[in-house]
Formats: sequence, structure tokens, C-alpha cells
Amino acid sequence: MALSPRARGDGLNGVCEQSLSHARAGGRPEDRPATTCQGCDDHALDTFHANCRLEPYWKAGDEGRGGMIMGDSDVLPEQRVGQALRSAREAAGLSLRVMARRLNYNSHSTLSEYENGCKMPSETVVEGYERILGLELGTLRTVLEAANIERHGDAWAMRRTHLPLQYEPIHGIPSTPSAAASPWPMQEVADGADPDQAGCSADAITAHSRRIALPNQRSIIGHIELRYSPSAHAAWGRFKGYPLLDHLATQGPSVDIIVEVIRESDGTCLPYRQQYSFDCQWGDLLMTDAGLFQARAKVLLEDESLAYGETDRLTLEPIGQLRQAGPVQLGVDLRPPG
Repeated sequence: MALSPRARGDGLNGVCEQSLSHARAGGRPEDRPATTCQGCDDHALDTFHANCRLEPYWKAGDEGRGGMIMGDSDVLPEQRVGQALRSAREAAGLSLRVMARRLNYNSHSTLSEYENGCKMPSETVVEGYERILGLELGTLRTVLEAANIERHGDAWAMRRTHLPLQYEPIHGIPSTPSAAASPWPMQEVADGADPDQAGCSADAITAHSRRIALPNQRSIIGHIELRYSPSAHAAWGRFKGYPLLDHLATQGPSVDIIVEVIRESDGTCLPYRQQYSFDCQWGDLLMTDAGLFQARAKVLLEDESLAYGETDRLTLEPIGQLRQAGPVQLGVDLRPPG
């Protein structure tokens, strides 16, 4: 269909002259006359003009509401993103309801809020527009990033907007299990305490470890570690099972682990027994001194000994340096308690 001379512009930057003249006369969008568009003979001026590809003034990117011309500086970042989303959708000839269905929204109201600049869309929504409309990757996301920079000072789409920008950045902690806080109540560092509850895992090191094999087989089922906290001057044993032990434990028989730590200076030995949990299992701690320390583990299958392992006997010096001792038979029998 040929365009009317009254249709100004060509493409999405054009504006329906009829709706614009109505605005200049002081009319509001909701009071617009129910007449046809001069450019495309479309009676519904609040929808996309699919034939002439023009927009009513209240949907055009370079026109403001109420008939006032708005510059880029008058447009909020959210509105600029919304205009880009709407223009791209309408250029593809999709209605808002169809777009909502393709993005798996139950209603089109959320997308309407995005396109009208009521709130900033997420990066996922913008990428969905690009994917569904067949746009080159980054076409709309570039607009979103620029808007986030204008609004927040950076392009981070998931910014917590309630945090003032002048706050110092949070440096954070390592993303490791030992750096995470204990889920149990805190305990004082003392003989028999849980090293995790006592806060000893934060700076703990593995002084020595040894793999544990099934007797007379080349089958490794786990390893035992001698753990040491230099700041707390505490030592304990930790066992880690391997896939073969996981397999045995899932076959039905009960698998228990006994983890011990031995302080040779006074002969103290703390055993801790627990059902195998397919993860690290540790025993209670002992305060360290200048003597020798060792960790042991015994794997029980239906209360019968399946495998046994122990670490080297070490002196855990205050500065965290380790000195290996010569072979000494401690003579401490590792047996399941009571």
C-alpha cells in the first residue's frame, strides 16, 4: 500500500502524523479519535502500524508523551531500554502477547512494564528478545549495559540497588568448604572439641595424608589426613572416601568410619565413629604440643574391619613447620568403641 504524504519518515523512526497532530492539539493518547491512520489505514492507533511501519507519537523513540518533544537527556535509562525492546519486537511484527508466550510468561503485563520503561529488564529477558527476534547477539544487550552504567555506574545487571555506590567493595572469602562458616554452634578450642565448630578449619593445613587400600588388593577406597591449625594449635584426623567405597556403601551393608588422632606425649587417643556419609569425615581435636601426632582411620563393613590406614607421626611445631619422626610403634589399638 502506498504511503500517504501525511506519513512522516520512513521506518521505525517515523511517527504517525495523525497521532502527532492530535497530540499537538492538546489531546492525550487515551482521548485520541477513533479514526484511521493516514499512512496505513489502520483503525487501531495503539497497535503497531504493520503496513506503513510508523508508530503513534506516544510509542516513537524520539517523541515524548503529551505532544512534547524529548531529547535523549530527558529519557530515563529504563525507558531507553524499553524503547529498544519495543522497536525490535514491532519491527519483527510480533504482538506483545505473542512475545510473552514465546518467553514463557503467563501474562504480557510484565513485558509491557519493561517496554514502557517502568522497570529495568534483566539480561535474561533482553537475551530472550534477541533470540526470538533473530537479532545479532548483543544488539539489545548493549543498550541494557549502557543503561545499567548510567543508572548504577556499572553494567552489572544483578546489582543490589539498595547498596549505595560509595560503599567500599566487599573483598569476600575463598569459595571453599573450609572458608564457609560452620552450621553448628561455636565451641572453645579444647581437647575433644569438633574442629569445625571450634573454627579451626579456616587456616587448617594437611600435615600428612596416606591412601587406604583394601587388604592384598590394588584397590584404593579413601585416604586419611592429619590436619593441623597453626593459629589454634590443634590437630585432628580427617577421612575422605573414594568412589569404590561409595559403591560398596550403596550395595546395602552398613559402612562406618572410625577416625582417630593420637598425642604421644601423654598417650591421649580420641576415636570418633560415624556412618560413612560419602564425604569428608573428621574426628575430634587434640591440642598440640612439642610431641608427636598421628591420625588413623579404620573402615568397618557390618562392624567387621574392611581396611585401615594411618599417617606418618609428626611433630607439629608452633610456626607450622613439620618435622617427620622416625618409625616408632605407638602400640595404640584402634578398635570400635564399646
